[in-house]
Amino acid sequence: MRTFLYFGLTGAVGLTMLVAGTGHLIRSSDFAREVMSQRLIPARAARFAARSIAVVEMLLGVAVLLSAVRLVPERAITWILAAGAVMAAGFAAYAALLLKLRPGAPCACFGSSRPVSASSVARALALSAFAVIAAVAYRSELVLSTQEGLISAAAAVATASLLIAAPDSIEGMTIHSRRRPA
Repeated sequence: MRTFLYFGLTGAVGLTMLVAGTGHLIRSSDFAREVMSQRLIPARAARFAARSIAVVEMLLGVAVLLSAVRLVPERAITWILAAGAVMAAGFAAYAALLLKLRPGAPCACFGSSRPVSASSVARALALSAFAVIAAVAYRSELVLSTQEGLISAAAAVATASLLIAAPDSIEGMTIHSRRRPA
């Protein structure tokens, strides 16, 4: 179980950060405009902040993925996962602050112009928690068979896909009660 947790969650964290960072870098002008429109970072610093976030997020995603397949020095794996947890927790704090101070401001998450929401905060917190769980689950003797590796890779892709797509999808849903008023 520890093996699946480590490989699956490390892959999910790495893929999510890589996709987000790459998207922010490709759309760097749009991302910078969205960060400026949030009005939490001074306009002069927003463009630099947006590009820096995109590059760090993408590079950290690559580092986490390399950790998942253990192509980085063993002593660095826990530190890389800790950096991923801290970055995701920082995103959660920023989104929570944005939600409180500038409700209706664009989230700028994964290229979405949807307003920041509680699900934006929850997604970032989940990503941070996944990185922490993966770091705790890591042991140098973890080894996967080919079948276990394929299952862990599929779980990582599915989890990353849910982290990226589900919060925006859930945000637009309305739940209707089947109970009749008394």
